[in-house]
Formats: sequence, structure tokens, C-alpha cells
Amino acid sequence: YKRADEFLDEMARADKCGPGSLELNPSMEIPEYTTHEIHSMPGGYVGDPFAGHMYHAGTDFGAYVDENFQDGAHRRMAEAAAVPADGKVRRILDIGTSVGQLATSMKARYPDAEVWGIDVGAPMVRYAHLKAVGMGSEVHFAQRLCEDNGFPDNHFDIVTSNLLFHDVKTQASIDIINETYRVLRPGGVFSPTDRNDTPKTAHHKFTWWYNYRWNHEDWLLDWSRVDFPGEMRKAGFDVSEPGGGRLAPKYVGVKA
Repeated sequence: YKRADEFLDEMARADKCGPGSLELNPSMEIPEYTTHEIHSMPGGYVGDPFAGHMYHAGTDFGAYVDENFQDGAHRRMAEAAAVPADGKVRRILDIGTSVGQLATSMKARYPDAEVWGIDVGAPMVRYAHLKAVGMGSEVHFAQRLCEDNGFPDNHFDIVTSNLLFHDVKTQASIDIINETYRVLRPGGVFSPTDRNDTPKTAHHKFTWWYNYRWNHEDWLLDWSRVDFPGEMRKAGFDVSEPGGGRLAPKYVGVKA
């Protein structure tokens, strides 16, 4: 904050630069559930101009301790992401992109594909674009809702997500799954790393509650009650469980 003007000027310059593009929607109605101070970040994802800067630091020192230098964890997620059976990857959408680490990693894997990253938070996509510009990565970032993203039907070959669903309310999770199905083309795949194994032991239940209460994971307990693969099947996906580690998708949905 002591260097606020410097950092804001840096983002303002990047806003107008390529490669890639930035779309902000200042008149967009922000859902109330997204305004909470998730992860104890001041203003959450939408209310502080430096939300992206803080989140990026958090991914290095909190979520992926000692394994995300130069987005290494997200690069491994991208390499593990599911691909359509026909191998055609022309358009990719990363939902809840935050600071764009998975989006730019997918672009690195598929350099000829058109890649989009969307997030409700304007500060998040501004920082994501700034970061991508510095990397020379041609990704298009937009401030849009994951549950109402405005893209055409049957538009994308792959939709990815990481650490999205535990930060949205139950109905939003269901709406996002349905919206994802709508924008995927037939044969396209939904490849989320999000997983919500229901806590079974007392210790597991306590750790989920502790995160909910003290790390401001306000919708974590809602997420634990969502039947994720079941809701994917209700939307129309053919769901499989390919296995793999925590950086790989636990569930993969293919649009019929």
C-alpha cells in the first residue's frame, strides 16, 4: 500500500497492452456471496485493488508451499488436464481463473489455442493480464460470472477450474456446472481439479471447520455437501474418475 500509486500505474499501463486482452465490466452486478473476505484477504476477490497481488503471494506461500515457483504447480495441472477424445483443442476456458496461472499454463501447453480466463473479481483479472503480458502469453482475461459467462453455446473444447467451487455457494456450484456444460462443444471436456471429499473422520471434519472459521472459507461447508459428480451427471456429462494426484482432475466430464 505504501507503493500503491506505482503498482496501480503498472496495472493501468498493462491494461492497454498485449499480447492477449483484458475485459472489465464495471456495471456488472456482483453477487453478494462473492463479496466476503475469502481467505482473510481484505476486500476478498472483488473489493481491493491489490486482490490479485495478494492472491498470487498466497498461492506461493500458502496453497502450494515450495512447489509453485514460476507457476510450477499450475503447469503440472495443465499437463494433467483432460483432452477431448478427438484431440481437437481450439478454444479453452478457465473459470474462476483468479490470477490466471492455470490459463497461461494451458496456453503454454496449447500455444495455438484461443484461451480465456474469467473471474468475478476485476482486480484479479487485471493482475492476471499484467502477469500474462509480462510472460508474453496471449490469454484473454475477462471479468465475467462463471454461472453466466456470456459465451456462445458449444464454443469451447476444454473448460478447466482450480480452487473455484469451495468459494461459491451451493446453488452457484450447480449453476456453474450447468453453464459449463452449455458452453462446451459435443465431445468437449470439463477438467476441474476441484474435489470435495466429504469429511469422514472427526479430525477431517475439524480441519474443514477450522478453515471455514479462521481462514474465512465462508462456503467451504456448503461445498462439502455438494454431490459434485452427481451434479455433473445431472447436467448431462458422462463422468469418469481418472485418478492421479491432487494436481490432476479427480472427475472429468465429457459432453455427449
